[in-house]
Amino acid sequence: MNNVALKDLRQKWGLSQAAMAERMGLHRRWYISLEQGQRELQRWHVLSLERISIDVAIEQQNPDLIVGTLKFILEHLKELDREREGTPKS
Repeated sequence: MNNVALKDLRQKWGLSQAAMAERMGLHRRWYISLEQGQRELQRWHVLSLERISIDVAIEQQNPDLIVGTLKFILEHLKELDREREGTPKS
């Protein structure tokens, strides 16, 4: 997942950087460095996005937010696994 994708998710969910950081359990500056690509997303960051998507979908009463986001997150988890194993993208 790149910084643009992270920012797109946050904006899709209607969250500020501070709100997203809080939901991810991060300091705002740390989150901003993720969004700007200065830090690498870890597996637990991606998994926290899954939880946030469910929370936001429930809060906004919009189940469509979950489906698209989960597909997106699963792809990035696979990518992280491939990177960890040293396997090229398919």
